[in-house]
Amino acid sequence: METVIIMDDRLKRKMGIISYIPLAAFIICFIYYLFILRPVITAKDLGNQIGLNTQTSLHYNTVFILLAISGIISAIVLIYFIIHLARVKHISSAKKVQWIILLTAFVPITLPVFWHFEINKEPKVLTIYSYIT
Repeated sequence: METVIIMDDRLKRKMGIISYIPLAAFIICFIYYLFILRPVITAKDLGNQIGLNTQTSLHYNTVFILLAISGIISAIVLIYFIIHLARVKHISSAKKVQWIILLTAFVPITLPVFWHFEINKEPKVLTIYSYIT
């Protein structure tokens, strides 16, 4: 007996939302970093490396914590998607390896791409390997 999961629209939508969370987290970090550098940017003094370093070091702990949280979120979502990818039977092994390499190399950007090209187009009844959990 084959193991199947039902990939209804609700589950696909949920996975789609999950795929955008790491990208949103890194965008928030980038916007915060630009906000920190606002005094240097508004002075039109981007060549002033000391000013950039000073502004960064004044807010280093916050930037580090935000990036760490973004990295942890990305790792969790990446593992979730790689497990889903490994369980699916209808995708060839070569394509799985390509997706795993792309997903791990460009985590926040390729997660929504993977959802759009693979998960969103999966059949409603999906045959999976039951021994991969």
